[in-house]
Amino acid sequence: MSKPKFTPGPYRISPFEIQAGGFDRIIMADDGFLIATCEGRSVEENHANATLFSAAPDLHESVRKAIQLSSIACDWDLDEVEIDGEMVSTFDLGREFKAALAKAVKK
Repeated sequence: MSKPKFTPGPYRISPFEIQAGGFDRIIMADDGFLIATCEGRSVEENHANATLFSAAPDLHESVRKAIQLSSIACDWDLDEVEIDGEMVSTFDLGREFKAALAKAVKK
């Protein structure tokens, strides 16, 4: 798999005061580079959006590893696994993981 083209993590959340006296949340790379700003309908939503976005590099890496794990499960003839109390096809999981990763690195 090729190297991701996005700014490498980790990302951190920093509050940023906007002119109206409220706060936006900004996502910064470790080197201080501005990645994004997050705005929400409330302070809580704003922070939740920023928290999810700041986790993106870690989520990308986890999905990349999950693709490999689902491939190994298929190689070992492990057709299904239990997730949230339901049996799920390892092949379908692999397709789901690949689709999610493709969406994240869409060109």
